[in-house]
Amino acid sequence: MSLSRVALNGNDTVFQWYLNGITQSIDWANPTISQAVTGNFSYDEACHVMTLDKPDAWAFFIIQNQFFVPHPMHLHGHDFSLLGQGNGTFNPATDMGLLNFKNPTRRDVAMLIQSGWTVIAFKTDNPGAWLMHCHIAWHVGEGLSLQFLERPGDIKPTYTAAVDEDRFQDTCAAWKDYASGPVYYNKTDSGLRRRGGMDGRMDVIRHRAQHVRKGSFY
Repeated sequence: MSLSRVALNGNDTVFQWYLNGITQSIDWANPTISQAVTGNFSYDEACHVMTLDKPDAWAFFIIQNQFFVPHPMHLHGHDFSLLGQGNGTFNPATDMGLLNFKNPTRRDVAMLIQSGWTVIAFKTDNPGAWLMHCHIAWHVGEGLSLQFLERPGDIKPTYTAAVDEDRFQDTCAAWKDYASGPVYYNKTDSGLRRRGGMDGRMDVIRHRAQHVRKGSFY
């Protein structure tokens, strides 16, 4: 996890967060879950999708915070086991023995230690596209998030059984109609931060709120 300053036109600068060298930017017109239910599992790198294929297997992640401030990281679709945390860079030779595999704390949010490491694990028992992101809204806006594409081959039957397909298609059609109209919000950040206002942005929030529910994510 790292941070960089990016120059814009007019000599202004903004910050972008990177996970594994990628800052996330999603496409509202082409949600990850919409692609998955049609069998398309090829995503643009900026979507920051990590695929977990094996069913009912434990996935372990070492999260290395290379920045000097902590971050509250939240995972959708799962509670995860918080196996351990420490300062500095994770060293398997010395730090594996510090991890708790017997009765670890279960969380859906964990505070990453500043300039330190956190190890989490969860079982791949919930097919879907699940976001993990910093719970600080403007950090999400700067791209500090990723998606776990869990058991892609099982997403369509799971999603079809849980979601009103007609409503899903109606929502997508409404979005395409809105996006082709005269008032359209030009996304300037990752696309995941909620926005309000009287210039049509509430339509964006309503659209996203309908898509971003249990079993569905960008």
